[in-house]
Amino acid sequence: LDRLSVFTPVLIIFAIVFTLSAIKNIYDTSAHAMSLGSNAIATLENYIDNTTSELAELNRHVSNTCSVDDTQRLRQYVFQSPKAKEVSLFDAEGQVYCSSNEGKTHFDVGEAAIKQINQTPTLTTIALSESRSHDKAIFIYSANEDLSGINALLPPNLFLELITPKFEQQYYDYQVNILQHSLEHKTGSENQAYRSYNFKSERYPISLTLHLTPHSYFTNFGQHIWRVISLASAIAVLYQAIRNYKLTRNSLAFSLKEAI
Repeated sequence: LDRLSVFTPVLIIFAIVFTLSAIKNIYDTSAHAMSLGSNAIATLENYIDNTTSELAELNRHVSNTCSVDDTQRLRQYVFQSPKAKEVSLFDAEGQVYCSSNEGKTHFDVGEAAIKQINQTPTLTTIALSESRSHDKAIFIYSANEDLSGINALLPPNLFLELITPKFEQQYYDYQVNILQHSLEHKTGSENQAYRSYNFKSERYPISLTLHLTPHSYFTNFGQHIWRVISLASAIAVLYQAIRNYKLTRNSLAFSLKEAI
């Protein structure tokens, strides 16, 4: 009976703390998802900014003749880049005339890409299209005022690895779009999203949707379980200290009363 009187309040304290923490976790998980989504868009924007700056600098050191030196400079950039697999030069008509893989070549950039470049004040953009090998690829463009310029080809997985590992760590389902094209779409077969959050870049045609699943909430709660246990333990210890103090004080007062 004495043990039950000691442990019952402790169990109640832990139950209350865990219940309140679980309720708070719903809001914390949403806040964390919103933070990760915003940071993901910023990460992609920064990467595109840095890449277009590098491409613009490279473009200033090549000619429009696709000489051997020009090809070598393009290949050197690809060799030193951790993500770019090909770099190409295109003219004002949107025709690629030089690439790091082939040297002199001739193929169309595409009207959609040229239109998108023309609509941006920085003359830089990103597009999702098929490469010449018919694989899905990401193209980052940096153009001059006459709309000639340079682009870099990236495999989608190398681009997405900038952001998706954190989503997968939190068990978020997600969808990444470039313009209206889906770049990546990951959904769990057994999970149903409780909440969804949309994010969109203000400078590039990139959008992101995060879906929170039950696994997302459990994962976030598990990552902070030590705080819950610490708080519950601290309250339980404080409660026991106060209880013991009162018992001791009452026992002493009773003893003195009996002695008198």
